[in-house]
Amino acid sequence: MFSLSKENSINVFLAALTPVAGIAVVWALLGIAPEKINAGVITLGALTIFCSCYLRIQLPRVNIHLTISDGMIMIAMMLYGSEVALIIAVIESFLASLNIRRLGGTIKPKTILANMYFAAISVFVVTKIVNAMFVSGDRVLHRDDLTSFVWLLIVMSISLFLVNSIFVAFFSAIKKETSFWKVWTENCFNAISIYLTGGVIAGIAIKVLDVDRPNMYLFAAVVAFFGLIYLTFRRFVEDVNVTVEKAKQTERERAEQAEQHILELRHYVLELERSSDALKVSHEKFRHAAYHDGLTHLPNRNYFIETL
Repeated sequence: MFSLSKENSINVFLAALTPVAGIAVVWALLGIAPEKINAGVITLGALTIFCSCYLRIQLPRVNIHLTISDGMIMIAMMLYGSEVALIIAVIESFLASLNIRRLGGTIKPKTILANMYFAAISVFVVTKIVNAMFVSGDRVLHRDDLTSFVWLLIVMSISLFLVNSIFVAFFSAIKKETSFWKVWTENCFNAISIYLTGGVIAGIAIKVLDVDRPNMYLFAAVVAFFGLIYLTFRRFVEDVNVTVEKAKQTERERAEQAEQHILELRHYVLELERSSDALKVSHEKFRHAAYHDGLTHLPNRNYFIETL
């Protein structure tokens, strides 16, 4: 039975996504009106890239990275339209991947391309889902209906989670040569935590900002303030990880020293046993020499007297 190699499977997967991602990017570029590109869009894009590259925290003892870049994408979708959000998502995915390489991480060009495809397709699909359920996210924002707004955030968060997690799980399953279900279930909780956190942040930000005339500079100042807290916490987490690693190293060294002491004690015990055996042999030789004739090795007078 013919089967594709791992590299060929990756190439086929990317080739299948290329037209879909291309259609999504072209749709976004054609749908962006020149008047939409203003200082607010540029500021939000810069904040999204900054949060993705630098405000990322791995929680201790779990494989969860918290970031608010996904929340920024949702804010862009609701304030400036899905077309703008899609372009920001693609650029953010590309620059975040390059930042991982800059920090010494291993990420191949095909993985970077896949991340950009996933970002474009996910925003495109979520836009169609939101339009199908709410007609337009902009209409929900301008209605004073908290319930509809909460449902909008939930739909956006869950939709982004499903689309991204499914594509990432397929790609990872091909790379690791394992089953899709195993990869998806192992990372399901981590991914949904990230997107729900982003949805909460997006909802708070939208309620704080003026939807008609959002002050992105004020929003940038707020993000910068919380960014300092974010970085302080990350430094604390890194210090905790370093302390834990030092404690583990100390325990390993103690275990190695204890094992070395045990080996030395075993060596000493063996030497004592050899010495004891040698003394027993020497004692028997002296006893034989004292009670036997040196020439014939027959019992002598001493043996006879000792026996009597």
